[in-house]
Amino acid sequence: MIALPLSPLKKLDEHKINRDRHSKPDHPVRPLFLAAFWIISVSICVGVVSADPPDLESVVERFVVGNYEEVKRLSDPVNEPHTVDIQYVRARLALFLGDSGSAVEELQGLLQLDPSHADAHYRLGVIYGERPEKASFLRKPTLARNARKAFELDPRHFPARRSLIEFALHAPGILGGGEKKAMVLADSLASFLDRQGRRGEAINFLETHFRSHSTSPLAILTLARLHFLEGRHSEALQGTDVAISALDDSVQAVLADSTLRNADVDRLIRFQSRRIRTLLTKGSFVADAEVESNQGLEALERFLALTPPNLRSNLAHGHYLTGRIYEGLDRPKAARRAYRTALKLNKSHKPSRTALNALE
Repeated sequence: MIALPLSPLKKLDEHKINRDRHSKPDHPVRPLFLAAFWIISVSICVGVVSADPPDLESVVERFVVGNYEEVKRLSDPVNEPHTVDIQYVRARLALFLGDSGSAVEELQGLLQLDPSHADAHYRLGVIYGERPEKASFLRKPTLARNARKAFELDPRHFPARRSLIEFALHAPGILGGGEKKAMVLADSLASFLDRQGRRGEAINFLETHFRSHSTSPLAILTLARLHFLEGRHSEALQGTDVAISALDDSVQAVLADSTLRNADVDRLIRFQSRRIRTLLTKGSFVADAEVESNQGLEALERFLALTPPNLRSNLAHGHYLTGRIYEGLDRPKAARRAYRTALKLNKSHKPSRTALNALE
């Protein structure tokens, strides 16, 4: 506690005190008020009065409802101590919000503190794995090798294992890829079968797999997409509903935990990304099939609320699909509004431009 220097109050001018006594009634509260004011002023100057740093719960509560501006403010480095766990959370949030530069900086700093942090290696691998598409020809092999090294760091790390499958399918053999290795690692062949034109086999494989194994929302979404391509719209929409419900339940289960950990933030970000993807898929199904219009509008409304602002192209496409559903409902005014919003977000969104020109 700060000691209160009362001596200045005792040295007030005696003449002023006597004058005040004759002209005004005594105010015993006034010295206390002056003392309190002095304490607050000094405390502000020396930094005693300051807001407590935000807790993890405050961040995730805003994150799951799409309040990303507040998430960015609360997760700013000035608000948190410099620890490995906090750095990882900041890196994940930065990557989700499209700031890969800050994410790499946080992850590299984290690995200097803890070189064996498997999640940090994996996330760097994800970023490196995306960079070859934009890198020069000479840099591509180096970046691809860095991605592969991160993915193989921990064989028990399921997301890394799945990413390694994708890498093995697409990377040239000289970089350590190859289809044979991918097939050994693969847990599900459905997507691969579909790419090979064997969609019926892919559907049968997933349906058989679901009978004896636990399902994941992404696998359900894959099956829903295959059903839709086969013209089974009812089954496709039912699949998206099951996936959305499972993801919502997963989010609530994490939030219900009395002690949130950084690993839970990682899970929430993963669930949020999958919710966004599934909601957009459902909206796309409804717009293409022209069925269950209200369900499609509700799904797209949630999609637009949860999608981070850096994904402007995705947001534009969501508004475009909304416009298409409104057109199907014979609401041209609402459709035009949706298309114009899409073009504000992405001027080069040709489907919105074409649809808007057709209505005007």
